[in-house]
Amino acid sequence: MLREARELYEEKVKKGEDGAYAGVELNLIAEGALDVKFGWESDEKGDWSFKKDDIFEVGFSIKAEANISGGVCYGIISGYVNGTATADAKALIGFAPNPQNEKVLDLVFYHDGIKAMVNVELAFGVGKKGNDNDEEKDNGVNTNAEKEWVFHEPLPKDKSSYRISLG
Repeated sequence: MLREARELYEEKVKKGEDGAYAGVELNLIAEGALDVKFGWESDEKGDWSFKKDDIFEVGFSIKAEANISGGVCYGIISGYVNGTATADAKALIGFAPNPQNEKVLDLVFYHDGIKAMVNVELAFGVGKKGNDNDEEKDNGVNTNAEKEWVFHEPLPKDKSSYRISLG
């Protein structure tokens, strides 16, 4: 019921009718993925080793999204604000050859980093209602700002020290 009322008032405001609206949306998204391509090969001596171009990777990601929006149109005053924020991180587990002994396989923990992004868009103006004459309107403020933060740089598989030797 609240969502329908918000949509009704949002339409009215966008048409230039008197009204106001506000809304908040929050999403938390968790995903998992499994990539498997696994092989062993032998050399000319008959020794078996992990095939280095094959892959086994398990990933888990979490993402948060938030959106806050609102608008107003009363008389000669109109404006809106729309803010979105996202944050995401992905942890991965995969196989890789041991750096000291290429015939030994390691289980490696690594990640794609942790980052967040915020975007804010707003506009505000004052002018005679229903008048499109630019000379009689204050064009007001219309701005858009975006910022990204990296809380933790990605840790690539080949640089990760979080390893478990599988023999």
